[in-house]
Amino acid sequence: MSHTSARTVILCERLPRWGALELIVESLNGDTAEFHRLWLTADAATTTPPGGPPLTPDHEISGMGIPPSAAGGQSGHADTGIQAPAVGGRSSHGDVGITEPVMGERSNHAERSPERLGGVLRSRRAVLISLSSAAVVAGAAVMAPRLLGGEPGPRTGVMFGGPLSGGNGAVWSVAHGVLGGRPVILYGCQNGTVHLRDLVTGERVGAVLTGHTRAVFAAKIADVGGRATGVTGSADGTVRMWDLESGQGRVLNAGKESGGVNALGVVTIGGRPVAFTAGDDLTIRRWDLAASAPEGEVVGQPLAMSPKAIAVGEVAGKPTALSGGDDRLVRRWDLTEPTPSGVPIGGHDGTIWNLTLGHADGRPIALSAAEDGTTRLWDLSEPQPIGHLLGERLPNPVKCVALAVVGGTTIGFSGADDGTLREWDLTTTKQVGPPAEGPTSGPEGFAVATHGGRTYLFAGTWDGYVWRFDLGPTA
Repeated sequence: MSHTSARTVILCERLPRWGALELIVESLNGDTAEFHRLWLTADAATTTPPGGPPLTPDHEISGMGIPPSAAGGQSGHADTGIQAPAVGGRSSHGDVGITEPVMGERSNHAERSPERLGGVLRSRRAVLISLSSAAVVAGAAVMAPRLLGGEPGPRTGVMFGGPLSGGNGAVWSVAHGVLGGRPVILYGCQNGTVHLRDLVTGERVGAVLTGHTRAVFAAKIADVGGRATGVTGSADGTVRMWDLESGQGRVLNAGKESGGVNALGVVTIGGRPVAFTAGDDLTIRRWDLAASAPEGEVVGQPLAMSPKAIAVGEVAGKPTALSGGDDRLVRRWDLTEPTPSGVPIGGHDGTIWNLTLGHADGRPIALSAAEDGTTRLWDLSEPQPIGHLLGERLPNPVKCVALAVVGGTTIGFSGADDGTLREWDLTTTKQVGPPAEGPTSGPEGFAVATHGGRTYLFAGTWDGYVWRFDLGPTA
């Protein structure tokens, strides 16, 4: 049912087709016979009395029966243009907090059918009120606030892996991938452990991966030679690769880098999987994961201050990296150049903690999160991108950002140290709804995954848990 059809039903402007209404009532286990009787009565009310004027609406929507005097006129609600979620399913912006009555019981509004009102049917709007009120209240209450311009309710997450999945310190990094056809989530913790769980069930896959001695700030899953491979970077200065099938791991650099590895990204260049890391030794390094002994060669020249974030992807068909860190600058790296250099495109007023790359409306975009409490949106198709502020500056640092495609539209997410997870409309740069519900401490890392035609957001938090948010259908 399109948003236009749903709106006309809710506002009692015209009768919906019975076929569409029947499918909705059936899916909600409603009384199709009772609804069909109401529909037939409403349909009969459209007939013009012989020799008389067309019937006009008696009143605006009240759901309380027919008043004694005619109010007339059409509802002044404008079409909101918002796509309605499927009735009975979850709204694309989460639950709106309206309790749905049990469909097996008749609603109070259904009791006010024309025969029970004790009066003469004077307009089809009165019957439409009975019909639409029963349908909306009984099964589609989540639609009304959206279609009539109300604010969407907060998204609600579930604790991924259950309450016993914590105990390893903050979850700093989260990644998704596929292992033997099974969607999985990989995450790294404060105590140096790395964990693998089934994306759907949250059950542990294999044993805990150990080897790092300090916090695991970065984690990704790559396909290396046809095998699902975990790649992690730690504050202990090492980069490790893990065969996720066997659980075996190896260190790539034996701690030759000085300082910690703060972030990493994985991209395919020339058919080979390549990782790029940002480290406290002031460098961006490149790792050929398909090589027998990957070495972290420095990309360009060392920076003046530590890079804390890196994101990789394609911009205009070219493998591209964005980096940011203590110098407060977002830098763009053309990874097709023999000796790439990080060209500043803009920045923040504080350390940049996280970056993500994606596309919206066919254009390459990026989000950045920083210590200054801001999240910024960058249109990378522009020669000189401007970091547009999303919402207002927060009093707390923003630690992580993500881009996700939901309902065919790219939306943004940010996580801040005040424990909030916010959603952003990238067209208006405004926040969508209130902060998400679930996490009780600040998000430190995000991962977006798609499975079964739906999009999910996974958030690792300071108190040691991972939260899963069902964002809705991908297309």
